[in-house]
Amino acid sequence: MPIEGRVGNGADGAGAALGPPALVASFLDKGRRATCAQALRDWQGLWRVAADRAARAQSLRRLLEALGTLAVVVSLAASTIVFREPAPYDVLMAGTIVFLALFGLAPLGPLGRLGLAGFLLIAATGFIATIFAADAIVTFKYNLISGFLAATAVAIAGFVAADPVRRGPLLLNTYQWACVFAALCAVVGYFDLVPGAGALFSKYGRASGTFKDPNVLGAALVPAALWAFYRLVTRPAREAAGAGLVLVLVSLAVLLSFSRGAWLALAAGIALVGYGAFVTAPRERDRQRLLALAILAGLVLALAVAAAVRSPSVRALLIERASFAQLYDLGPEGRFGGQLKAFNLVLERPLGLGALTFGHRYHHEEPHNVYLNMFLNGGWLGGFAYLALVLGTLAIGLGRGLAPGPLQGPLIVASGALAAMVLEGVIIDSDHWRHFYLLLGLIWGLVDGGYRLGRLCGKRAGAGAAPALSPALVPDVPGVHVPEAGAGAAPRAARAIRAARAA
Repeated sequence: MPIEGRVGNGADGAGAALGPPALVASFLDKGRRATCAQALRDWQGLWRVAADRAARAQSLRRLLEALGTLAVVVSLAASTIVFREPAPYDVLMAGTIVFLALFGLAPLGPLGRLGLAGFLLIAATGFIATIFAADAIVTFKYNLISGFLAATAVAIAGFVAADPVRRGPLLLNTYQWACVFAALCAVVGYFDLVPGAGALFSKYGRASGTFKDPNVLGAALVPAALWAFYRLVTRPAREAAGAGLVLVLVSLAVLLSFSRGAWLALAAGIALVGYGAFVTAPRERDRQRLLALAILAGLVLALAVAAAVRSPSVRALLIERASFAQLYDLGPEGRFGGQLKAFNLVLERPLGLGALTFGHRYHHEEPHNVYLNMFLNGGWLGGFAYLALVLGTLAIGLGRGLAPGPLQGPLIVASGALAAMVLEGVIIDSDHWRHFYLLLGLIWGLVDGGYRLGRLCGKRAGAGAAPALSPALVPDVPGVHVPEAGAGAAPRAARAIRAARAA
């Protein structure tokens, strides 16, 4: 008996008979629909799983970034405590470098990679020159320390480049407060305001704070003083007042270190940062305010110095240290005589002598000139590579610092501090100063991060150069000064910055 069914509804209301072939086709259609529905449900399930995994991965990434930021901040906060070697900063930063590299939290930009290549070349020439060293083990150890410090610069460059608008000021603020602690210890120790503080925080009648050497204390405080000065002349009144107090304390500690190089570096750095802030001020009234605050800061600093020199011991040591005609400076065995010997050896030994060989074999101390020292350590190739790396970084940092943008303030301060150190390097060996590598890495990271933001701004704004950024749209990061921009470019630039942070 045939299998029948009714489908449809004819004009007469009667159903049509459905034979076996048509019935099988109907079952197949239902099966395909069921299969498609199941496939859709499967795809929706897979999509939800993928979305959940992506959300968990993003949460994990944010957690790792927060831990990396915490590690860098804690390391930097300990960078001014150097009673002995290795310092706490060295141990903390070694772990931080491994953490950042392991999880890809410090991607290098073009300038960071170029800096890494320069350091590798300098390291190679230093190790080659070890064959001429008076003590190969000592020289090898010195070169390893140089390599570690170079790695800190590279790590900081990658870390800052990933989020320059926030991380640049964050590192400068962290370093500033670390220096405030060191400066406070230096002042308390010099005047022996707390029993036993003088023996711990002063040496040779000079303030040393939390450092082994008064000269290093003075030099290390200069970047913090410049950051405080920049904030004093560019930020609102309440923040400027706090920055002014920091500037007075840190400058007083620099004075009490009685380091002639640090005095020179501080004066040159304030002049450079002040000039940079003046020429980049967006309005005439801002320039007038800057001049007024700079004059006020100068008067306050002069009063602080006058109060300090009322002490007979301070006045006598200040007069003594202000002269470059000391017995240890003059004569063939003095500082300048040693530098002349070093210069002649540089001309005679194109492959260098190896680190620390000059003071062991040719003179009673090292040349007290970082440029001669680098030529002696690594020969002509190493010396010129060092000059190119430092002067190239300085030129790029100063050039980018004068361009409008949210990174202008940190770049002006970091470049001004590096310029001061470049000048101070003529009379002291600064190639193992931790803050020197901090400044290099900071400039590399800010420049690379700025290029990245510029590309994003250009994509948002269309073809052409990246637009300037509006202060109303860029997040208010302390110490970051953003010039005015056109109304059309600002929203695109702000969106680009948010996209850069999310990337």
